[in-house]
Amino acid sequence: MPLSRQSFHTPLSHAGDQRRIVRKVLPGILCVAVLLCGCASTRNLKIELDSNPTTGYSWDWRQDGPGSLALVEDSFKGPSTSIPGAGGKQTFIFSGGDPGRVTLTFTYARPWEPSSLVPVDTKVFHYEVDSNGNIAESR
Repeated sequence: MPLSRQSFHTPLSHAGDQRRIVRKVLPGILCVAVLLCGCASTRNLKIELDSNPTTGYSWDWRQDGPGSLALVEDSFKGPSTSIPGAGGKQTFIFSGGDPGRVTLTFTYARPWEPSSLVPVDTKVFHYEVDSNGNIAESR
């Protein structure tokens, strides 16, 4: 079944700011939500990924390109249910660093397993960072 992509914009509380949420949906599973949320002088990128650390899996990331992003936060929020083994969300928040194109690659794997094993999941995102540290989605 092909991935479906849904995008929409929602205003934030600061005048002139917007939030963009991009979701990729596999059959019955929300895989990723990406939010670009701006404040008066800086912009932050928030990426939420479904995660279940009780299985030993976690998301790791790397960046490539002439631009850069700085990791501000890496956190996990557990499920709202009391079902044992239920997954939650791993959240990454980045701020703009060096200007230029940046490719973020996230891999979902068990950290202790050999790197020769193929990750369970891989997500790739492309962004452009301007000279003011603003982050925009790039293709």
